[in-house]
Amino acid sequence: MKKLLLTSAVIFLLACAPALGATYYVDAVNGDNLNNGTATETPWKTISYSATNSASGDIINVLPGLYNSANGEKFPINMGGTKEVVGTDPNSCTVECSAANDVFRATLNATFRNLTVTTNNSLNGIYITGINANINNCIFRTVDGYGTGINFQSGGAGNVTNCQMYRLGYSMFVSSGAGLQVQVTYCTMEGADSSTYAGIYVNGASGDTANLLIARYNYIYSTTFLGSSQGIQITTNPCVATMEYNSIIGYYSGVQN
Repeated sequence: MKKLLLTSAVIFLLACAPALGATYYVDAVNGDNLNNGTATETPWKTISYSATNSASGDIINVLPGLYNSANGEKFPINMGGTKEVVGTDPNSCTVECSAANDVFRATLNATFRNLTVTTNNSLNGIYITGINANINNCIFRTVDGYGTGINFQSGGAGNVTNCQMYRLGYSMFVSSGAGLQVQVTYCTMEGADSSTYAGIYVNGASGDTANLLIARYNYIYSTTFLGSSQGIQITTNPCVATMEYNSIIGYYSGVQN
């Protein structure tokens, strides 16, 4: 009887456990979208192909290379939700959009790690409209001096950790909506010139009592004085935010509300 009960319990736990997603590989240099993408020896060529041929819970490993339109990428790359996009190293894995489109769009539970994301035409590196996003160890750049590195919009929320953002119009734009929260820690954000409006720009729901932004241990700076820009700009009043242990240098004001 005890053995039967134990067996039944194991079967129940296995049935209730979440299914593990598949793992795929993308290689801009040696890949081919006619491959099955399931091994480093048979990788796909483009991240956009992997986005449409993977499912919720899958992991997409991005091997070193330049992923752009010339390589066959189609922008924006719509990752959907509950997928992980993981580069080998941000200094060797670059996703670059030179057209008038976002680079990535994602919904809930999206994860991005170890990538360089380059945007253009005042658009977004990663545009997020779902909760529980995790962005770690990524580099964000721009072709034209404008654009936004990470844009949390319309229900977007999550964590940004250990990222570097260079010479963008906005390193981050947070307009997530009532009751949601974005945490930013250990990030570096470099302003440029008159094209830089703010390091972090917060546009919350008016009167929202939730802690919309938590920013800790970030370095927000400009090598030239930005006479009309803010390190962190909060446009909604009242808006609750927590800002601790940040260094803000070279801006007209460190925090403006």
